[in-house]
Amino acid sequence: MATEARVTLRSDGTALAQCGLQDIGTGTYTIVAQTVSELTGLPLDKVEVELGSSSFPAGPVSGGSWAIASAMSAIAGATREALKRIRQYATADSAAFAGTKPDALQVSNGTLSANGKSVTFADILTSQRLARAEGYFHSDGADMSKYSFRSFGVHFVEVRWDPGISRLRVARVVSAIDVGKVVNPLAARNQVEGGIVMGIGMAMFEAAEFDPRSGLPANNNYAEYVVPGHADQPEIDVILLDYPDYHLSEFGARGIGEIGVTGLAAAVANAVFHATGKRIRSLPITLDKLMDGIPATSV
Repeated sequence: MATEARVTLRSDGTALAQCGLQDIGTGTYTIVAQTVSELTGLPLDKVEVELGSSSFPAGPVSGGSWAIASAMSAIAGATREALKRIRQYATADSAAFAGTKPDALQVSNGTLSANGKSVTFADILTSQRLARAEGYFHSDGADMSKYSFRSFGVHFVEVRWDPGISRLRVARVVSAIDVGKVVNPLAARNQVEGGIVMGIGMAMFEAAEFDPRSGLPANNNYAEYVVPGHADQPEIDVILLDYPDYHLSEFGARGIGEIGVTGLAAAVANAVFHATGKRIRSLPITLDKLMDGIPATSV
């Protein structure tokens, strides 16, 4: 999605990244900071990220698994604009690299260097009595006319059914996921694992009940709406393929938000059919549906 961003290199040696994008617990703050750190060489603890304000450059919504893939290009562009500006400051008259072409300056570890000389961003700004070097960038959305930028995944589910005590549980899930470049492996794995848990809830626990008189939801709180708990969690193994998709962007990262839950409930239903011989076609797969029509003597 089209995204705008602002990145500021400050005279105290830190950087500030701003975007109207929001973080709903999916690690956006960290990956934005990673992007700035990668291009400037500043450590992560020197990169401040501000998101979610209408006063910031416009960002995409959190939906369709496009937040990070969209934001990284804009943040990278804004970071390069800020670096371009500080190169100009560094090569101005009486500056540290006066007489040097801006493009000849190399960036690493929060410094500019050329001809064996290195100066930090902070010293360059301070020497010029400047508070900041700011960059702004607008990134266009992807061209979907030539390539498909979907993410892909496959789930393998093992269930255990004990007819003696009418006990059904998901015991193990193995998921192989292709989301392009994996920028933050821990956050990516957490995203997929969270999707798997949501899929288990969809398959075996969650059901909205409505009052037939008013049409309003009758179980609209966690006291009555059943979701999987810690004891319901299976063994989970997530395989991230990490194949960058450079047709999408320079970083090659595609969406990861929904792919963990996509198809998981169907895989559970298939595993239940394989274990019990009974095909359940309405979710959630509850014991009353599974045992319906089974003679009491066979249970």
